[in-house]
Amino acid sequence: MTTTTALATTGTAARRLRAAVLPALLAALPVIAYAPAWWEGRLLGPGDGAALHFPLRAAVWASWRDGDLPAWNPGIFLGTPLLASYRPGALFPLMPLLALLPPFAWRAGAIDWSAGSFASWTAVAYLAFAVSSLGYLLWYWALARGGIARIGTLQFLQPVASLVLAVLLLSEPMTLPLAACAALVLAGTIFAHRG
Repeated sequence: MTTTTALATTGTAARRLRAAVLPALLAALPVIAYAPAWWEGRLLGPGDGAALHFPLRAAVWASWRDGDLPAWNPGIFLGTPLLASYRPGALFPLMPLLALLPPFAWRAGAIDWSAGSFASWTAVAYLAFAVSSLGYLLWYWALARGGIARIGTLQFLQPVASLVLAVLLLSEPMTLPLAACAALVLAGTIFAHRG
């Protein structure tokens, strides 16, 4: 075997090794990062992950584990679509495999629904029905009248509107970085809307 052939074979082997090592490292990094939480039985996504996403994903896992297609979750409000919604991730390729793992320490069924006050349930109903329904109706009405190219850029004003409402209604502090970011979002939205 000549030196050139040996170098070419070595180069090909090195490329194959690099091609195999990178996906292996990418697959190992989340396992390494989340291993301590898994060993302690802690939920990996507290806050919104626990309150919003986990109950939906738990319903998907239960459906896959029972051999059913996770189409509908009747246990949340009057029912929630699982298959048609992005939050539960029902069609995420790894979801059937994740259903085989042991459940987390926190369970969706451990919530004491009676602990909520009348005011908190009224707020949930208001958010679910009034805000969402009215918001979607107005959004699609505006899209029909103005078109997606003209109206679609206005959705980027949501963080600015949320910030203004939080400052006015909830007395949240307005910091310089928040004001600068809001100004950048506002300027970018105006530029995109006019451009």
